[in-house]
Amino acid sequence: MSRIVILGLGTAGFAAILAAKKTDRTAEITVIDDKPYDLMHPCGLPYAVEGVIDTFDKLKHPLNLERMNVDHRHPWRVAAIDPEKQLVTAAPVSGGEPENIPYGKLLVCTGARPFTPPIPGLESAMGRGAFTVSTPEDACALQAAAQPGMHAVCLGAGAIGLETAVALRRKGLDVTVVEMLPHVMPRALDADMSALLKEHLESLGVRVLCGQGIEEVLGGDNALDAVRIQGEEYPCDLLVVAAGVRANLEAAAAAGVATGKTGILINDRLETSIPNIYAAGDCVQTRSLIDGRDFTLQLSTTAYRQGTVAGTNAAGGNAAYPGVTGAFVSKIGDLQVAAVGYTLEFAKAMGYDPLFGKIKDTTLYDWYPGGQPLSVKVIADKATGKVLGAQAVGESGAASRVNVVSTALSVGLDLAALSGLEFAYCPAVSQAYDPLTKAVDLALRKMR
Repeated sequence: MSRIVILGLGTAGFAAILAAKKTDRTAEITVIDDKPYDLMHPCGLPYAVEGVIDTFDKLKHPLNLERMNVDHRHPWRVAAIDPEKQLVTAAPVSGGEPENIPYGKLLVCTGARPFTPPIPGLESAMGRGAFTVSTPEDACALQAAAQPGMHAVCLGAGAIGLETAVALRRKGLDVTVVEMLPHVMPRALDADMSALLKEHLESLGVRVLCGQGIEEVLGGDNALDAVRIQGEEYPCDLLVVAAGVRANLEAAAAAGVATGKTGILINDRLETSIPNIYAAGDCVQTRSLIDGRDFTLQLSTTAYRQGTVAGTNAAGGNAAYPGVTGAFVSKIGDLQVAAVGYTLEFAKAMGYDPLFGKIKDTTLYDWYPGGQPLSVKVIADKATGKVLGAQAVGESGAASRVNVVSTALSVGLDLAALSGLEFAYCPAVSQAYDPLTKAVDLALRKMR
């Protein structure tokens, strides 16, 4: 019988529970988590701020772990891990004596926390006009504070920042997005594809400032007044801090678990450097399926797959996690923005000589009603034709094209093989010559 302790009940922790129970139905599982509720879906928070999801409670997912014979300690906080004695010391958040909980296998699924940049005035502004969008409590407070006519500034132009910016704009606020890097969604999109997204944001009335940072947050004791950007003051009643996340790895690192630049180091069985300790989810550093290089992305899909592998192995099974393609999609306003693998600039930084094929097309033939514009970009290595990544932007169809390329990356297809894939066709659904295939064939012509 397996005795498993899981630290953290996010996507990875939940997947680990399911996998462990499937592998060993007699497994004794204890989960330690600092939330007062069970599973939570953070990706839905911006849409709840907008009101598309009518209550934040819908993002709190009760799991009935007692029916699975899982001991759920929450809200509890981990104080220490002792690998030699195989003990976790934890205590209730509300206070009380710490308890030593023994484990046979330990799974660290502690996730990540929002990063707060060291901007003068920001720390003191948190909770009194400055908000993250990482928990229902944070997002609910933001929604309650947001009133039509207010000036809102979103710090960071990743998915959460842009989704929240659109949510606030649709609630009648004046919204400005500030991004330090040269274009919006810089980790997922190249500048040319990002320009399509920026144009859409501006059409919605969202002001976008790229290549700039907030120098100072200004305000009195109880409210914000403005933010200073390149010497100019912008009025600011609400500040959304969406500057990325950092792995929660302190307890594991203090116990001697090896860490890298972005998270806990793992092997393909999700084992850490210390025997009997596994890790999965946003707190780990994984590798790219493209070429095995370090490639960390905090995504729910990745966390679920990793948690499944870690839970299986902790319960005595044998599973492997090969790596990540980084398949990603976000809905910003009316646009699907999807990407997978490397951008063109990242591929260059990794030493490739990349080329690309890009097409601006429609999802249906122009003679059939209802088609939507769709831009697709495919990136590959010029010398070998090895597919390195793809990006797609459009009101529909972006995610499905990127999912095809994610599959190609998973099995190592080159451009020629990707071009030869057969897609389903009906004029009411698709074109016979798909926009993705057109982009791939344009890249192939550059190789020749």
